[in-house]
Amino acid sequence: MASECSRKKIKLVSRLLKVGKKEALLVTKVDEAGGRFIDLSRKRVQPDSIEACEQRFNKALKVNNIAKQAAVKLEVELSEVYEQVVWPLAKAYGEESKAYDAFMIASESPDDVFSKIEIDPTWKEIFVEQIRKRMGAKELKIVARFELTCYS
Repeated sequence: MASECSRKKIKLVSRLLKVGKKEALLVTKVDEAGGRFIDLSRKRVQPDSIEACEQRFNKALKVNNIAKQAAVKLEVELSEVYEQVVWPLAKAYGEESKAYDAFMIASESPDDVFSKIEIDPTWKEIFVEQIRKRMGAKELKIVARFELTCYS
């Protein structure tokens, strides 16, 4: 509804919300009977929770990208990768830390992480490769100018 988009008076909702733009919105109501309608509110979202929401989204996106690439290399469905690896890791590392933190730890010490779940060795190799590729430390080239003076 237009009244849930902004605290200010607006004429057109299309000026505030663009198709394809990602924004943090609050779910106010879900049509459970039909399951097709969800009421969202933009104005009820607290400004401090927007940043936390964006961080959660970015972490989940990175985990999904790793799982997707692993599924392509393993030639299996993405849902199977989630059932076999991602969700068990999220469960093993607790509700707060989730799979993202497990993947971060796996980039340094994969044996510690993957020992907590049952995983095929080939799957483990592919996951470690993808995790290190996407979450590992990046090489940095530092260039600096300095002046050297010798007095003797």
